[in-house]
Amino acid sequence: MKERRKHPRISMNGWVDVWGEHSDEPLRGYVDNISLNGISFFLKENFSVGAKVVFSLHFFSDDQLEFIRALGAQVISSVGSGVSFQIRAQFLESITPEDEPVLFDFLTSKKKPIDFGYTYRSPMTKGRSYYIRGASNALR
Repeated sequence: MKERRKHPRISMNGWVDVWGEHSDEPLRGYVDNISLNGISFFLKENFSVGAKVVFSLHFFSDDQLEFIRALGAQVISSVGSGVSFQIRAQFLESITPEDEPVLFDFLTSKKKPIDFGYTYRSPMTKGRSYYIRGASNALR
């Protein structure tokens, strides 16, 4: 089967704070994977397809916690139940080395992620576990 994606997905252990168009308080979720064009993450609340969101991204690169603020995206799919939703969103602008050099480097390098954190098991993925680095108290 031919790969349709322009950029490969990279597994990322980190978390996001997400704001909808009319929300004052962020929702915290866990990142599943990310590419130069989009992101997949898990939330306890749902966003409808087509909704525009802004999020900040927290992840580890080279033993250092990185923080990327205010990435805009549009929701392209949302799957889940009342417990957990997997949201996939396309960035409004692709990640570039000029705008987000740390994230661009993370997505285009071949570095191995650093493991420290805990395992998150999503009820909607039939037992699939995700190891969350550095987010031990994020959704507890």
